[in-house]
Amino acid sequence: MDIEKGNYGLLTEVGVKEQKEIAKRFYENNKEIFGKDIIASSTYVERAQQSRDAFLEELGQYTPNINFKVSTNNKKDILLRFFDLSPEYEEFSENGSWKKELDTYSKSKNFNNEVLNQLFSKEFVKKLEDGEFKLKDSKGKTVLKNPTDAVRNLYDLYIIQASIGKDLGFGKYFSEEQLKWYEEVDNLSDFYEKGPGKNGEDIATNIALPLLENFIVTSDEAIKNQNTSANLRFAHAETTIPFITLLDINGYSAKEDSFEKVYDKWLGRDISGMSTNIQWIFYKNDKNDILVKILHNEKDAELPIATSMKPYYKWDDVKNFYTNKLK
Repeated sequence: MDIEKGNYGLLTEVGVKEQKEIAKRFYENNKEIFGKDIIASSTYVERAQQSRDAFLEELGQYTPNINFKVSTNNKKDILLRFFDLSPEYEEFSENGSWKKELDTYSKSKNFNNEVLNQLFSKEFVKKLEDGEFKLKDSKGKTVLKNPTDAVRNLYDLYIIQASIGKDLGFGKYFSEEQLKWYEEVDNLSDFYEKGPGKNGEDIATNIALPLLENFIVTSDEAIKNQNTSANLRFAHAETTIPFITLLDINGYSAKEDSFEKVYDKWLGRDISGMSTNIQWIFYKNDKNDILVKILHNEKDAELPIATSMKPYYKWDDVKNFYTNKLK
């Protein structure tokens, strides 16, 4: 915690490297689009600003004469932090039926003793079980009050290692079965709180509608005015997962009521891992049609829209498809 003091939540060197590499590939794959203004916005969170700045620093090496219009959104950010501004969503996130069901489901397997007995005495584990020990974070929130919290914290250390590019050895306390189980529980949380969720529950996705509308409006403006090379936005997993779900790409929007079936069809690590990105790339064919290709993590995405030229889709068809969602 001493090491983290003042650094918690900031972009790591691995994150900087990822952003720079994405920027370099973005330029190399689309050299012909550059020459006009580049718009780049981020949320107010410092990590998002650092991501934006790392990306632009790299892109600027290849586009030295281009005007960058850089901005940082305020805390009331309906486009990139819509999840903060909806009381209905906040209630769903804190007290939705999915949360109680997930809590019950997560208790169907218990590896607490198997993991903790490797590290602590049985007397200490008993104190945890009896609620005699509480650990608070720097903000005063209790983050460790029972054996389940202790194992979860250890697992969180294991998964966050990738963000600093080092293996600190936390994985040795877990079996493959245990690692898969804790990943599944995390995956379920993302699926039901931020993603497709259950049939009839759309609040987690609908909160991203302003961002979708903004994509449509700014795309139309760029096509009409021919004055923008790229419009870039830097945000969070809480932004990208609802947005990707709303885009209805690659079958990622399929709902699922059964907790047991989610892990086999929807993996958060593939859908919205670190440095996840969505790109809409526009083209014009020899018939003067405006086409669009959507990339998810720099790979062609498939839309539920008829086209004879995958992965390219007519912009009018895509626009109509998404505009109907706004209704």
